[in-house]
Amino acid sequence: MMDKACMKLDWKDAAIETPPDESLLLVIEDRDSKGRVADMVAGFFAEGEYHVGTTMAGDPLPADQVVRYWAIPIWPQGYDEIGIWQGPSEEATGSAICMGCGCDDLHACWDDTAGNPCSWLVVDRAAGLGVCSCCPDHMERWRQGDHTVAVPVEPAAVQNRGVDQ
Repeated sequence: MMDKACMKLDWKDAAIETPPDESLLLVIEDRDSKGRVADMVAGFFAEGEYHVGTTMAGDPLPADQVVRYWAIPIWPQGYDEIGIWQGPSEEATGSAICMGCGCDDLHACWDDTAGNPCSWLVVDRAAGLGVCSCCPDHMERWRQGDHTVAVPVEPAAVQNRGVDQ
């Protein structure tokens, strides 16, 4: 999960707008099941067709799938041009767990309201805790200083974070 400032993407309807020849994020639908998202993947558009993968040798899009939306990713500082983290390790920056649902930086929830993966409403990297956009009801507890995790999480996930289980 990236911080909220990094999550904004300008999704374009692939049936209406043709993307430039460059790296993209693609929302893939099954051709036979319109409206059912099959996947969201990294890919690119080149020579008039979509490809799945992060290199120019990427695989062509399977015949039973169609690109529904595309977006040009603007990667935050620390990511390379295809979205692979090149910055400090997770241990150095401190990962965080949502105190409402237990999601974390590498396992985001799906935010139905926003229509994309969740983002941090508030996060304390030093404590390893935050509240994600799917759990706004927990913001009042956060503001009052109650930072206990409301759901069971793996002990290793909260080790050395002062979280009561």
